[in-house]
Amino acid sequence: YPLHDAREGKRAMSVQVSERDGRLLFGLMTDVSGAFADSRAAYVPKREALALDLGLRNLFATNEGDLLGRDWLDRLRFHDARITRLAAYRQRHGLKTRSDRYRRYVSALRGFVRTEIGRILNRLVKTHAPAEIVVERLDFRNPCLSRRLNRILSSFGKAEVTRKLKDLGERFGIAVTEVNPAYSSQEDSSCGYVAKDNRPRQDAFCCRWCGAKRHADVNAA
Repeated sequence: YPLHDAREGKRAMSVQVSERDGRLLFGLMTDVSGAFADSRAAYVPKREALALDLGLRNLFATNEGDLLGRDWLDRLRFHDARITRLAAYRQRHGLKTRSDRYRRYVSALRGFVRTEIGRILNRLVKTHAPAEIVVERLDFRNPCLSRRLNRILSSFGKAEVTRKLKDLGERFGIAVTEVNPAYSSQEDSSCGYVAKDNRPRQDAFCCRWCGAKRHADVNAA
């Protein structure tokens, strides 16, 4: 298929076999070490670092003011409603939650999360070309979503961001630094004043000390 044919590197004489949900999956292996060495040598950073904040409504905000994945929460709610309705229906009728349809719905959710994370991080690297990416310790749980979807996201979403950042490190030599997000939603990035009242609304930040105003996720980044 086109994505496979366009993948950089040399096809390895090996096949990867894995198991998922009782199914065997087969994949052709590609040796990308040479291609990645070339891309690291050609990569010229435009800035020292780019900081990312995982938002509730937007997937990522950056310290440069970018708000990316603006329909992130709405699309997650679509998947949440579909998965939750099916699980509730099967439970009411005394059936096991997992079924072929349930697995398809969860697979579609994972595909959306993987694609969106990859698309946005690729775009950020192309636009800003940082030497380092600074990211908070990720927590994909969202109070607007069901416990079921939060369980799926908390493990799969974090793993996908980690995997993609590792890929960018190997591909372009970008360093990745993880930081503690404690008080990032309450601290003014300009003057450092910390207060719960600094964030009067979910997406608004207004420092009670110096009066600085900006989007809350951008401030956190």
